Amino acid sequence: MNYCRLEYLLANRKDENCGTTQYSIKARGKVTTVHHLCSDIWQRISEYFEVKELFNIFAHITSEADQILFGTSNHYQLRGLIMDNNVTDLPPTLNLICIVSLTLYDTCCFEIIQQCMEIRSLKLIGEAKWITSIIRQISQTFYKLEQLAIMISGIGSLLEVLIFVVSITSLRRLEICADHFMEHQNDFSPVMASSNLEQFIINSCNMIDWNDFSYVLPCFVDLHLLSVSLLDDQQKSIPSFNFQNLRSLNIGLREISFNWIVQLVATMPNLAKLKLNGLVNEDGFVINQRWAYLLKSTSSITHIFVNVFLQQDTCSYFSEAIKEKLSAFCLNLTSSDDDMDCSIADENVNRWWNLKGTIIKQGLTV
Repeated sequence: MNYCRLEYLLANRKDENCGTTQYSIKARGKVTTVHHLCSDIWQRISEYFEVKELFNIFAHITSEADQILFGTSNHYQLRGLIMDNNVTDLPPTLNLICIVSLTLYDTCCFEIIQQCMEIRSLKLIGEAKWITSIIRQISQTFYKLEQLAIMISGIGSLLEVLIFVVSITSLRRLEICADHFMEHQNDFSPVMASSNLEQFIINSCNMIDWNDFSYVLPCFVDLHLLSVSLLDDQQKSIPSFNFQNLRSLNIGLREISFNWIVQLVATMPNLAKLKLNGLVNEDGFVINQRWAYLLKSTSSITHIFVNVFLQQDTCSYFSEAIKEKLSAFCLNLTSSDDDMDCSIADENVNRWWNLKGTIIKQGLTV
């Protein structure tokens, strides 16, 4: 049997009190039992289950499966271990050196982070002080960590986290989420080494201060993707450096001027995809449209994804002239009102408008 062509696993584990366990494998119309599966196949199967599920479902089924679950070899990789306050114990034979994916809550009473030296993906959930202490511990010892996700409850310091994160030279993807980021004084200027980070995603319920953010961006020289959830209209600076390797930019807007976006994109000579969402003013977006100018700001751009909202009390947006100009860039402007009729009586009624679409540079005359 060619197990590389395995299509799917049918597992039907009966009630443990019955003392019987039945498994079957279907591949190319042939049926066999799990006892014929070699250890390599069990290793592939283990990649689709969390660690606790593996022990609960497959323990003591076959000797090959037990080699992964109870063996002393570090060759196997186990993923999906979640440590929170619901975890009261761990399988005594669990080899933590085999864990490659770990989610850790600050409520967990287990001190296992230093034993999981082979981790490729780590997710930390808790308060800022605890998260910073964990990152400080692993920054000089985790040489294989490629993905780090940080979920900060309450107020956190973006810069303090990044100071330690950039020293993890193996890190390629970083995602930071926080309820609120504290602001720093203008004279706060941390010294950080260059990072190998390729993807940086940052989300917050409050505004993100671009001026603080710009302190750390120069160290991300290899950045390919940057996503920032919410920037406001208090931006005071445009980066004095170029994002030479950035290919994709996703920014949430709150009334940021169109001109600031053009200046920012101009620092990204290899940008291919730009995503704009949030709340905007009409200038540049609807009135005095500058979409063609934005496309010209960097020659490499191919797509601009737009999904923005604006509030206006004018009926002029119903005019076909405005719609035709936007339609030329594959953009559609719609009102939140169900009734699209415009009259003098409701001319001064505030409406929410949604400007949405995908601008594809190919085929456009700019």
